[in-house]
Amino acid sequence: MALAIGLALGLAAFAFLLILVLGLVRHLKVLTASLRRFQDEVQPVLEEIQRQSVTAQERMQGLNEGPGGRLRR
Repeated sequence: MALAIGLALGLAAFAFLLILVLGLVRHLKVLTASLRRFQDEVQPVLEEIQRQSVTAQERMQGLNEGPGGRLRR
């Protein structure tokens, strides 16, 4: 009798853990898909910022090396 109760409790606990793991895997898939969409949307903006940063840096170096030689602060 005690063996049957232990077995039933063990199976119930296993089923509960299995449901939790399946739920976590489902949420992980949703989170991964959301992260991919976010990266796809943000990547072009980041590339544009990098290009503008390089351009601004080149302009700043040109101003420092230009006729005045230095920027006043």
